[in-house]
Amino acid sequence: MDFQLDILISKDDICKVDLSEQMVGWGEETFHQDPPKYEYDTKLVFEQFNNLEYYKKYYREYLEDDLDIDNYIALRLLGEDILDLELLINNSQNISNNPAVLFLHELYKIESFALFLIRDEEYIDERCRINNDNDLIELVCNSLKWESPKGALITKA
Repeated sequence: MDFQLDILISKDDICKVDLSEQMVGWGEETFHQDPPKYEYDTKLVFEQFNNLEYYKKYYREYLEDDLDIDNYIALRLLGEDILDLELLINNSQNISNNPAVLFLHELYKIESFALFLIRDEEYIDERCRINNDNDLIELVCNSLKWESPKGALITKA
């Protein structure tokens, strides 16, 4: 199943989830990338998705009215990391040390976020508000199960 993982995170909270911006070097100088890329523990790479109108257009009905998207930045997980987690889950292997799972525990520490687990390009099948980090992990894992895959919007506010 093709899943995309996007996170809307407050501009003030990005420094609280142990994300560091990836810089590129040229000779003695370092530069920001355009669009910016962030990494978590050198294992996960997120790219800033600058088109917030995308979320307003396609997912507004799922977002809460008190979530002011304009004060958030969108980060899209790059690479095969969500597929790696999906394979672990569906092969009944231990996920506790998976980088995506470790990041989700870290993400839960901030005040608010919206996590989009989008399947087949634009489908959201359920919307959930979480109360603890274990609920977050469980919802993501259940959404990635092959027998009943689900796109999900998971929020903490």
